[in-house]
Amino acid sequence: MLTVSQRAQKRKQQQQQQQEEQQQQQQKQQSDGCSLDSSAQLEELKGQVQQQQSEIAGLRQKCEEQHAKLEEQQVKLEEQEVKLEEQREKLEEQHAKLEEQEVKLEEQREKLEEQREKLEEQEVKLGEMLSALLALQQQQAEQRAVAATHLPVELSPESLAKCCGCQTGSSGAASASSSIVSAVSSWEREVGGGVGATGKSNAVECDSRAANRPGWWRMRITKAVLAGAYMLPVYLVIDICNKVHSLQQRG
Repeated sequence: MLTVSQRAQKRKQQQQQQQEEQQQQQQKQQSDGCSLDSSAQLEELKGQVQQQQSEIAGLRQKCEEQHAKLEEQQVKLEEQEVKLEEQREKLEEQHAKLEEQEVKLEEQREKLEEQREKLEEQEVKLGEMLSALLALQQQQAEQRAVAATHLPVELSPESLAKCCGCQTGSSGAASASSSIVSAVSSWEREVGGGVGATGKSNAVECDSRAANRPGWWRMRITKAVLAGAYMLPVYLVIDICNKVHSLQQRG
């Protein structure tokens, strides 16, 4: 039989043992709960890591795609830059050609301006010549009108030669020569010295030699009048021939 003290000590030991078992059980439960919490957290962390990894992979893929697009754009930009450089060179060449053409056009314009000035000068000269020609034509028309009033009944080269080459005596020759000189002098006064010294001196020379050589003046006057040496108008030549012809008729 156990004594009271022994029984009390035994109960005390049993209580301690129960307490220890309870403590161990509680510790075990706590350790099991901690392990469960750690596993859940770990799984959650793993899920987060995987999600982040997938997001990173997606971002990496997008970055690679954008990088590829940027490289393509860079290649296109380089090609465009090359084309723009070629166009710039072509434009510079065209600009240089246009400047050359502008210089040539300026030279042509200056030449055309010079030609225009020359043409204007020629036009002025032609106008002056035309005015002179019109004046000459008017003068000739007036002379023809005057000559028409002095025409004899018969006028031909044969009759003119016959009149200037008629046979007269010495007195007739002198009178004819004087008539010729008088006709030339009157015509010179009318036109202001038109025949000149040569024609008049020839007539005076004919007059001075007519007395000694009656046939000389006829040959000289005939040649001079027919060759136009006196530069006399037609009506005056006809007038001279008429005077010679009238002297011939009077003998």
